[in-house]
Amino acid sequence: MFHRILVPVDGSPRSEAAIPVAARLARMTGGSVVLLRAISASFSYAFPLGPASIDQPLLTETTRSVEGYLTHLADLPVFTGIETKTVYLTSPAVMAILDIATDEHCDSIVMTTHGRTGVARWALGSVARQISRWAPIPLLLLRSTSAAATPLFDTQAPSSSGVLVALDGSPLAETALEPAIELATAIAHPEPGSVHLLLALWPSEAQPDNMPEALALTGAQTYLQNIVKRFQKRQPPIQITWSVISDFDPASAILRVAEGRTPVQQHEHDANNNASTSNNPQGYRAIAMASHGRTGPNLWLMGSMTERVLDATHLPVLIAHTPVDLPPSE
Repeated sequence: MFHRILVPVDGSPRSEAAIPVAARLARMTGGSVVLLRAISASFSYAFPLGPASIDQPLLTETTRSVEGYLTHLADLPVFTGIETKTVYLTSPAVMAILDIATDEHCDSIVMTTHGRTGVARWALGSVARQISRWAPIPLLLLRSTSAAATPLFDTQAPSSSGVLVALDGSPLAETALEPAIELATAIAHPEPGSVHLLLALWPSEAQPDNMPEALALTGAQTYLQNIVKRFQKRQPPIQITWSVISDFDPASAILRVAEGRTPVQQHEHDANNNASTSNNPQGYRAIAMASHGRTGPNLWLMGSMTERVLDATHLPVLIAHTPVDLPPSE
């Protein structure tokens, strides 16, 4: 991840807020950045009911303007020493992002959750929601440049605060693990990164007889300990802690823990399986979730939870897509 980062922009300062984050991630990984702007074709109509046709002179003028805009962004000092490519596409924004992500072999997308709205403009917030459902690669969504937004790279944050990974006991939810570890490593560079695994269950699921299959086989604590063991010898090293919560509203519980409003006991096991427990820091710098998870009676759908968390939090959210839905044809 973060070796070829796609950054969609729409000409607004809010969309451009993703640029410093993408540039810093690319610099840490020695990666590159692709700047994309989607262009909406303008149509002219024969009076009174004639067929519509593309207004070619206006499209040419718009294209020239977009080229200049993207060149200006690529020349920003933040990109000094970073390979940067600019791309524009006459296409609906969602399809442009999905197509360019594939065509340019991008391994991640960084974008803000809100952008311009209005006639002949694409609402980046709505676009971000759709990309979070259909992107074939991890998506890092940043809050718009508001006072409540939490910077991903916050030099004042405690060194122990890293990325919270929300799990539900399913292999699908675990697809967020690797991207979260890579993000945590980039955030903490050059120090070791840290992630916290939060297993969120309905109260009924916390009973052994009602646990999801993965947890029924091992138990919640053993399940999380096994995940920790998978990454203990990872290079560069990563600190992994874990906790289990039970709540009638898992999404709300995830938010409270992530933002430091609900204390939890962090459990940690070292390479020799020595256990230790500590209080969680004052929240985390980002939340990582999969876009789909378990479904069925009495089970919470990770996709729905992800959207609820995304709507409510001021933290950056890293979404790892699991291919359940297919993108629209238009």
